[in-house]
Amino acid sequence: MREDFTLNSSTIKDVQSQQGGEVSISMMMTFKSFKESKARIPLAIGATWGLNVKTLDLVDAPHMLIAGASGQGRDMFMKGIRACLDAKSLQTRQVWIDPTAWDANMEEIAIRLDGLCEEMERRLKVDEALPYIVVIINEYAPLAVCRKTSNAVIRLAQKGRSAGIHLILATQRPSPDVITGLIKANFPTRIAFKVSTRKDSLLILDEGGAEMLLGNGDLLFFQGGKIERIQGPTDE
Repeated sequence: MREDFTLNSSTIKDVQSQQGGEVSISMMMTFKSFKESKARIPLAIGATWGLNVKTLDLVDAPHMLIAGASGQGRDMFMKGIRACLDAKSLQTRQVWIDPTAWDANMEEIAIRLDGLCEEMERRLKVDEALPYIVVIINEYAPLAVCRKTSNAVIRLAQKGRSAGIHLILATQRPSPDVITGLIKANFPTRIAFKVSTRKDSLLILDEGGAEMLLGNGDLLFFQGGKIERIQGPTDE
């Protein structure tokens, strides 16, 4: 990625001025690229330059890492993911895990992840088409420090694609103990919102740049060794 990418790509102000204010989840879902997508698990991830909507097929991803500092657009992005899954993926089972929720219980989360690993192993032995399972972990950091839960996540990431199980992993703490080498190796599709330092950007994307984003949903999308700047949703 060029060091001057901020001078040669769209910015949040460019996109919002053309849109007349906010880039909303509901607006993105009206675009042809999403409504008529042939993707098996389509996700509208944001507006590109020219006001097209970038639509990702999670099956091809096959797992996605989302990271960035608090308050930079990650929460609204996760709402957009839920809306896309609810709207288009009728045959997809969603499993949402949020260890930061007030009623979260780590032992119950560990049991749930073990159950998903068992389901994965069962599916690998069955020669039939089964509904996709999308596992969304809304804050991975508390799970990363527990060997039992982190090992289960890695197992799912390593073998889940063949079983029709796909992971979306989000964290507001881009640190080496959370985004480990194993996580990066198994989550080849990554999204970075604004971070504090170039070091954080390098950890998420293997490139600098996320530290120069403008916030409010401005993001970098990494897939296949390429980085694209996209404006994520700023409103529902």
